Amino acid sequence: MIIGDNWKTATFKDIEDDWGYVCFPKGPKADTYTVTKTSSYSKEEAEDIAFVLNLWMSPPPGYDGPEDWKSNLYPSYRDERTVYETQVIAREPGVAKIGYEHVMGIAVNANTLINQIYINGNTPAEAVEAVAAQWQSELNKVNGK
Repeated sequence: MIIGDNWKTATFKDIEDDWGYVCFPKGPKADTYTVTKTSSYSKEEAEDIAFVLNLWMSPPPGYDGPEDWKSNLYPSYRDERTVYETQVIAREPGVAKIGYEHVMGIAVNANTLINQIYINGNTPAEAVEAVAAQWQSELNKVNGK
């Protein structure tokens, strides 16, 4: 298991094994999936951005039709379900959330969680437990508690 963003798939091109991309499972009290993003835009904001971009260049790829965004992703994955299942889930309204690790500053290094798995050999659950107190402290600061 590798925890990472979509862009990391570019480094997997030469892997012989089949692989895919999935959202983390829903927790027992969750109604929907959650995917972290550093930013997200409303439909109106995205249309405004696309309009401005179109003033200087051709129309943005994937903006012409509601399903066009998928065509650029298929070459990035061997398992097409990654695009027509997982990526569709990740784009559903309300699923994408701001990645707090990007707003907590240098006080929290996102690699501390990943290193718990890759370097220390912990399970994902153990890794979360190992960094939970530090992350919660910084989240409380961000949330003004």
